[in-house]
Amino acid sequence: KRISFYTALYHLYIQPNNIADVEGTYRAENDSIYKSASGKYYSTFSLWDTYRAAHPMYTILSPEVVGDFIESLMDSYVHKSTNENIQAEGNKYLPRWQLWGKETHTMVGNHAVPVLVDAYLKGLVSPSYSNLDIYQAIKTTVTKPHYRNHVDLINKYGYIPYDDHITNFDDGRETVSRLLEGIYDDYCTSVMAENLGYKEDASFLLNRSTFYKNVFDKQRGLMIGRNAEGKFKKNIDPLEVVGEWLPASDYTEGNSWHYLFHVLHDIPGLIELMGGEDAFSSKLDSMFYSTHSPEVKTLVWNIYGTLGQYWHGNEPCHHVPYLYKYTKYGYKADAIIRYLVSEFYKNAPDGLKGNDDCGQMSAWYMFATMGFYPVNPISGEFILGAPQFPFTEIRLNNGKVFKIIAKNLTTENMFVKSVELNGKLLNRLSLTYDEIMAGGELVFTMESRPDVNSLLQFNVK
Repeated sequence: KRISFYTALYHLYIQPNNIADVEGTYRAENDSIYKSASGKYYSTFSLWDTYRAAHPMYTILSPEVVGDFIESLMDSYVHKSTNENIQAEGNKYLPRWQLWGKETHTMVGNHAVPVLVDAYLKGLVSPSYSNLDIYQAIKTTVTKPHYRNHVDLINKYGYIPYDDHITNFDDGRETVSRLLEGIYDDYCTSVMAENLGYKEDASFLLNRSTFYKNVFDKQRGLMIGRNAEGKFKKNIDPLEVVGEWLPASDYTEGNSWHYLFHVLHDIPGLIELMGGEDAFSSKLDSMFYSTHSPEVKTLVWNIYGTLGQYWHGNEPCHHVPYLYKYTKYGYKADAIIRYLVSEFYKNAPDGLKGNDDCGQMSAWYMFATMGFYPVNPISGEFILGAPQFPFTEIRLNNGKVFKIIAKNLTTENMFVKSVELNGKLLNRLSLTYDEIMAGGELVFTMESRPDVNSLLQFNVK
């Protein structure tokens, strides 16, 4: 596990890449040459993946570089070209998945937004841009239509129908995923708007962040696409992985199980929507202990790193094990975390069960082994999990040290009995960013639960 941990740490820092020359000049997406105020220009932002855990990890381990990342994302926005003759490029927007300074238009959502908002909330933004500059960039990004950002449809229907096209880039594909990913960015923007005093913006965007409820089919208990008449799609295979390659697809590289739980900002609301703690936990059980695996039926594509319908090899599932912690069945997460870190991160050429995606899989492993995870990446809170090392020490760049101790940790003692922070019992679900950065000692006391050994009987592929 130690080799896997330091391999993950290495992977985490392979990217983003500084592509400026020695004088700090770089070629922007508009093919013009500019000079960075910091002397650096970072690219290779796999934001659909890395906003979830990699960027929160940078704020802990390397807060000094976060401002440079923010400056580069803002530089990209400022120098982005628009074209009034092309609807999809009529408005500026922040990078979605940027490689060598160019937008690749890969994946969905506008997840530079949570990276910027998280940095703002933690006081890690670049001095080159004001808070107002950053807010205007993220507001424009989430409120103006552009490629794969179907805000006109969302504002009209409360979801993205697969059979209506207001603009010429409304293609009816990945509609559920585009909605769920996009409204998380709305939520993030609403938090910054509220913080800056833009009450009207905050209210509008916070309301739109609740639109996940509009694609939840209570009859089937899944997030499912709807048409312009409001009718849910009838004939879908909940196990089939679909994506942008299919007309009228509901999901992005996923199936109905993977996006059922993709409500990072309102887990209590999702629990209520699904019928309460017991129903919610039962639905999680159905995902992890399904006897079937996700399957791509329209492409030749093998899927690895699955537990039942849970797909660890792709990022939208990464927070799902921790959702048990919001219920009285939190111990179930401990068993799942133990299995994932043991079986999906082996010290072997094929030991990583999935694509690392610019450090996201690795950041997940590091958080999991330390014992906490950022389910809502901008919240400044880390949901307490189950540590996998008896002792971990983070030497923070402010000179302080944060220690994590797992008492009685053994093969059998994988379950958390209690947690203490600096000698005081921690009777809550989470640890805060400020508590980590202040240094101190987080102590987990571990125990066995012989009555739940069956939890480890997974359907693994």
